[in-house]
Amino acid sequence: MGALESPIATNDAEKQPEAKTILRAAYDAVHLPAEIEVYPGAMHGWCVIDSPVYNAPETERAWSRLLALFGKALGRYWVGSVASYCAIRRRRWVSQ
Repeated sequence: MGALESPIATNDAEKQPEAKTILRAAYDAVHLPAEIEVYPGAMHGWCVIDSPVYNAPETERAWSRLLALFGKALGRYWVGSVASYCAIRRRRWVSQ
């Protein structure tokens, strides 16, 4: 896991296939470890719960990776509170 996470939607990667290479070069130029990953089947806006392209499995994967990154950088107590907050928000969004 890098210092940065750069999740990319499949359709964004298809529109600009060279963007990943440019992004990687920019991170490497400043010696910044980063993960750049295209999420298969995820369309632009896939993490927005009320979006027509919402993709629950890929959203959970993206959030899990982001929270793991925060945990590594900021400690487990902070991530626990953020994870609890996110779980509460998700329940509210789903029930609306």
